[in-house]
Amino acid sequence: MNKSVVIVMNLKERLKEYVAQFNMNDVEYIKTDISNNEVFEFLSSEIPLIEIPDKEIERTYYFRYWVFRKHIKNTPHGHIVTEFLPSVDWAGAYNSINCATPFHLLEGRWLKNTTFLEEYIDFFLDNIGDAFFYSMAFVWAIVSYAELNARECFVQERYEKIKAWYEERLKRTPEINGLYYSVDGRDGMEFSISGSGLRPTMNSYIYADSLALAKIARQLKKIDDAEKYEAFANNLRKCILDSLWDGDFFVTIPDCCLEDFKNGSITHSDEHHVRELIGYIPWMYDIPNESDETAWNYLLDKNCFYTKFGITTADQSHERYMKKNSHECLWNGPIWPFATSQVLCALAKCKQNRKEFFISNEEYLMILRDYAVSQKLKLDNGKTVDWIDENKSPVDGCWLARENLKNQGFPVEKGGIERGKDYNHSLFGDIVLSRLLGISFADGKININPLIPESWTYFKVENLNVGGKKYNIKFTKETGIAIDEL
Repeated sequence: MNKSVVIVMNLKERLKEYVAQFNMNDVEYIKTDISNNEVFEFLSSEIPLIEIPDKEIERTYYFRYWVFRKHIKNTPHGHIVTEFLPSVDWAGAYNSINCATPFHLLEGRWLKNTTFLEEYIDFFLDNIGDAFFYSMAFVWAIVSYAELNARECFVQERYEKIKAWYEERLKRTPEINGLYYSVDGRDGMEFSISGSGLRPTMNSYIYADSLALAKIARQLKKIDDAEKYEAFANNLRKCILDSLWDGDFFVTIPDCCLEDFKNGSITHSDEHHVRELIGYIPWMYDIPNESDETAWNYLLDKNCFYTKFGITTADQSHERYMKKNSHECLWNGPIWPFATSQVLCALAKCKQNRKEFFISNEEYLMILRDYAVSQKLKLDNGKTVDWIDENKSPVDGCWLARENLKNQGFPVEKGGIERGKDYNHSLFGDIVLSRLLGISFADGKININPLIPESWTYFKVENLNVGGKKYNIKFTKETGIAIDEL
């Protein structure tokens, strides 16, 4: 046996080292409920502790949970999870923003104590926070949380509220020939090349929510409801495949083409017809046909999405790629962790559903590692620190919105000093645990279906709390996967 693969690391001690480094490099501009002085005790108790061969991914995993706890905020209505630490004008009650709420639920569901997430869900279901300002797959995320934690009873008790939220979402969303309209900025994707229209975003979210709602209805033996939502989802899927798939990629039918679409014709304008990362979102929810998977050829194409700094939000060959705009947040090419998270989830779903897929585990790891490495900032003194912000330049890898705001003197009306620092608008821990390591829980049983490369000889997970039970997982190439219930 190769002695180098023997796992001897005390994972709590390793976490302590990481936390000390993160704390040392941090400036706490905003006071948070769980301070840097308390974070080691919190994380060592609450999160799964991992050891993996790729230390960039391992470090970023711990860094992102170190960041995540800053956003757990107590309010008079229970806990919520925030997106920005400083107050921003477009936020709702208690600085809440619903854009990344599904990511918050996925990331937070791995903590030992998840009562704060249930309070957060109620915060939106009870209309204290604005759950409609941005588009999101809210019901799907609620069910995903509940399944991992065997909290189906929580969801079932709120069925009528969840159903009311879903119906209100449909009422507020314009429908044209079976598809749903969204403004790109309300998808959280301002100034995109495709623009507003019938987008893969909202339509995929509504599809996913419909099936999630049907699942709750079946658990409650509300068969009529379940069949209604399933039939609705099936029809929406057909509309997505018939109208948003252009034979090459899932694209938007933009505003300028809607009149033709109303009259039964699908047309595209050169100005708005573009491959964007949102075209991969349907794979998150199993919408595409297997024959559509050739679209993934573009992901690692250096002339389309792939760069050494990460994957661009739009096709680099399009004439409007990275077109200048005075707004600091653009989705016409810059690298956004939000979009990268969606792609990594979609690709993992695609790979886990197929025995063979032409994007290898090594390539999946490469994209994830690029994402991990990108979460850094070089300070003016030359020191490099762990950092997550809004969006990155595909040209030089700088944090683009931050540079724009810094050049403006960090204006107070746009969020003030270091607005995007510790930005909680994307996934990382959930991608490592549920996609890379392939951990899931269903029907009272933990399952492991990893996407690790052949070169990995080990990984280890401790303090894993899922399904109301605690586990340790250990993998070595010689012995395979061992799961210990504690």
